Amino acid sequence: MSEAMLDETPPNAPIRRAMTPVSGREGLVFRGTPTPWTGAYGGDLMSHCIGAARHGRKLGRLISANFEFLRASDPLGEVSASTETVREGRSLRHIRVTLDQAGSEKLTAILVYETDSAATDVPVVMPPSHEAPRTEPGDIPSIADAELENLPDSYRTYYAATRGLDVRYITKPPFATCESGDLTESRFGGSENWTRVVEPADPGRAFSEAALCYIADDSALEPVLNGQGVSWFHDDAKFVTLSHSMRFVERIESGEWLSCTNRLHVVSGRYVETRGTITTSSGRRVASTRQLGIKVGHA
Repeated sequence: MSEAMLDETPPNAPIRRAMTPVSGREGLVFRGTPTPWTGAYGGDLMSHCIGAARHGRKLGRLISANFEFLRASDPLGEVSASTETVREGRSLRHIRVTLDQAGSEKLTAILVYETDSAATDVPVVMPPSHEAPRTEPGDIPSIADAELENLPDSYRTYYAATRGLDVRYITKPPFATCESGDLTESRFGGSENWTRVVEPADPGRAFSEAALCYIADDSALEPVLNGQGVSWFHDDAKFVTLSHSMRFVERIESGEWLSCTNRLHVVSGRYVETRGTITTSSGRRVASTRQLGIKVGHA
């Protein structure tokens, strides 16, 4: 990504804004999109890390990333990033990114990139990793059109106009409660939706990587809510992310429909683990995710 592109963030482009350092500032300073919650969106923070790691470096393909969320961040505040190469081998380069806000460390991440001398892919033909949903995205209304009637204005504005994503739920969306009788075996502890990025794309690798982070964090903990039969706005739905790991497989294109599937994997006391996949409409996997969350009690 060129320095000129870093300084020319288009309007209504939350993913690009999240991965782009604020121009004219000393060091790496980032801004995310304000949320109706008290904390910043995890996808914004993860995208800050993507932008910080690639800034001023020539890096190959991003292989994996592990994000550790240490403290809640103010969604209205700026975030400073520092980076460090912790290992550089013949084929892999490990970069640590730390996000700080008001003198408090908020997130630390390790991102693993291929180097220019990395070996070629292993010549093994893999079968399709995921059967694409039978429901087509065109058959499902976008949440911006159909699922927001009962939400407060701040939430409706956030979901409808400021995220750069078009999300269409196959399973019950997280905005409405469901009775225990609705928890059928096919959707208990699971969440599935079609998602596409609708903001203008940057042709570089970084945009695809940041967009996958943005998409992955959007619905990772929803299987927990489905398993409880509650919505994001229920008093009992107070879960926060402790860590989020991602495996990046292929680039995505802006406007491409992606199937996002998450399953509840482990529940242990207050701790929950979900695992998910992001695939194309043809079933080709582009990313895998694992998120560890904790229930923090009532608001």
